[in-house]
Order: sequence, then C-alpha cells, then structure tokens
Amino acid sequence: LLLCVAEGVEANPRPAWPPSPDAESEPASRMLRMSRTVTVITGARLHFGLVVAENGAERRFAGIGAMVADPGFTLRMTLLNDAGQQTIADEILAPAEVAPRIAEFLQRCRENSSTDPVRVEVSRTIPQHVGLGSGTQLALATATAWERITGKGVSPERLGRGTRSQIGGCGFQRGGLLA
Repeated sequence: LLLCVAEGVEANPRPAWPPSPDAESEPASRMLRMSRTVTVITGARLHFGLVVAENGAERRFAGIGAMVADPGFTLRMTLLNDAGQQTIADEILAPAEVAPRIAEFLQRCRENSSTDPVRVEVSRTIPQHVGLGSGTQLALATATAWERITGKGVSPERLGRGTRSQIGGCGFQRGGLLA
C-alpha cells in the first residue's frame, strides 16, 4: 500500500522498521538509496478491534485491521541547502491540522543528529480523529521520507507510535488485512 517515489523512480523503500534479517551485517548506506526529493503515498488504517492479553502484571496488545488506499497522505520531502540554498529552518507546506504534527515528527527524527532543513509538502490528507490512523500514517510517512533523504532511520516508538497493537505500522509496511 505504501508507495515511495525517489528521483522519479518508483520503489518500495527499505525501512528501518521492521529491520531486515541481515540489517546488522548490512551498513545503512547500502540499505538505502538516498535521494534529494522523496514522495511517500500512504493509505489509511481501519481498526476492527483491540485484543488485550494479560500475563500477570504484563499487558500485551494485538489487533485486527485492514488498510485502504483512499483516503491517504501524499507527502513530498526535499532536502534544502543541498542545491546551494541557504535555508536555516524547515519549510512545511501542509494543511493547518497536520503541519504542527509534521514539525513534531521532524524534531523527533532529528534528535541526536544534525541535518540540513527540509521542505515538506502535503497534497493529500487523511481526516483526523475519525479512526483511520492518520497520526501513525503521517508519522511513518515523515520518517520514511526522512530516512530516504538522510539515511538515518527512526523507530515508530521514537515517534510515539506502535506501542499498542502495531496494526497501523504493519499496515503502512505491508498493506492488506492485518491480524
């Protein structure tokens, strides 16, 4: 369901999460083909139910859901200063309801690293707070574009995602019916 376009070439990205079986032996520079501009297109998540399993004091969550192609996010990220521009701040061109969230996700992506500013343009959105997983899809789209541009992966947990059922994260990576 995820589509990532880098420099006019369509390809499914090689995300940092979940790691590939050979991730420990393969350097990040070989895992990713970095690009100056990346477009990520997502779908939305339908959640059919949350399952809670308790094992003593430990709680584990699981869920059932599906991904749909529409609505979704179309997010385009461009590395600034790479083309001779001297920009000192990120540029976020997005609807007012998602722009602050993108800024927050970029801040979390940037923790412990210094990277040139980026321009983020959002041309298609998922309605928020209606059960379609817009927060997770936006976070993972931002992190995927960030990783493709900088080569620096970001875990969903660092973005505040994937702490319960992980249906949205798995759907972002694989699409389809999820259990």
